Amino acid sequence: MEMAKGLKEVGHEIFFIVEDSPFGYASETNRRRLKELKKISEDALIVSAPKVTNSVQKISLGLTSLQLMIKGALFIKKNKLNEGVFILARHAYSLRKMFSKQKAKLKLSIIYDLVPLELSRMKLFDSSRVEGILKVLKSSIEASDALIVSTKHTYEQLRKALNVNKPYLLFPPPLRDLPRLDVQTMKRILRTYGISGRSTLSYLGSLEPKRLYPLIRMLDGLSLIDNNFEFVLMGCFREDELELVKASVPSNVDLKVIRCPPDAVSVSVISVSRAFVFPTLAEGFGIPPLEALSLRTKVVLPRIPPFTEIYPEDCIFFVKDPMSPRCWKEAINNALEADVPEYCFKFPERFKRRKLAENFTKDLERLMNEIQPLSSP
Repeated sequence: MEMAKGLKEVGHEIFFIVEDSPFGYASETNRRRLKELKKISEDALIVSAPKVTNSVQKISLGLTSLQLMIKGALFIKKNKLNEGVFILARHAYSLRKMFSKQKAKLKLSIIYDLVPLELSRMKLFDSSRVEGILKVLKSSIEASDALIVSTKHTYEQLRKALNVNKPYLLFPPPLRDLPRLDVQTMKRILRTYGISGRSTLSYLGSLEPKRLYPLIRMLDGLSLIDNNFEFVLMGCFREDELELVKASVPSNVDLKVIRCPPDAVSVSVISVSRAFVFPTLAEGFGIPPLEALSLRTKVVLPRIPPFTEIYPEDCIFFVKDPMSPRCWKEAINNALEADVPEYCFKFPERFKRRKLAENFTKDLERLMNEIQPLSSP
């Protein structure tokens, strides 16, 4: 919403073509946000298009001397719009002033992630749709001077899939400003939801296939541990997804489900958890683990990119194979018994909005001085 307000003040237009989840079910939260955005910005043209052939989201930000052509696999994540795009737009005014001095017009393609490409190899995404995505990406990249990606892993995927050889900038999604709650408030929230806070493990996210399957294996891993657990599952789920999880809960696990939790609730639960687990087979970035770490909670993650790129090795309890119950058992046991260095809990601060904006502005200015744009006014 800050994005819409900021752009309206500067006099820019926003164009959204928003596809529903690539697995065919819509996010009610996204729809609600779109309605809110439309109320705030009369200049915004918002079109919901769940049947878009190439599964592409396009956003155009018309800055005075900077064209941001955002095309590619920028899938709308369940429960939130793409935060990386939000922060770029939020700082549109400062970028506008910076590039108004430039004579040339720089064209950038922002590719948030290539998760569908990875999932297609696992037979979890239609390979024919991936071909369409790559086709659109190729045309966008060829018309661009440089790329903006969330991680080096995304760039490497592009390089291998499309033989990409262009300059790129890193621009990860920002860490949200989570509510600060006092102890009494958190205790009251936990009581309301029946959370004991003893031997608690928590998860926040969707239950789409890339997360559902390894989450079930994680529950199998808990059954191998000689201990009782309270597992708090938080997120916006379909009923059939939730039933699959419930059917997999072992006898030593007390499952608590909180659907579409407000930030105050998820913050309270994660803060008292012995560990935050995030089972997944593929991610573009993955914000929830970063938020958990910022709340001083130990994090258990699969050893997959981009996690191995983002996090210091000694800050995360890595799972060697996310589809192996024994690997989950080992990693969770380690998280329960060991500590992480104090600096790990401060590590997420580098992903705060202001810090990312400062670094991005510097990198973008350097890029404009280094490359000869492909197009001119």
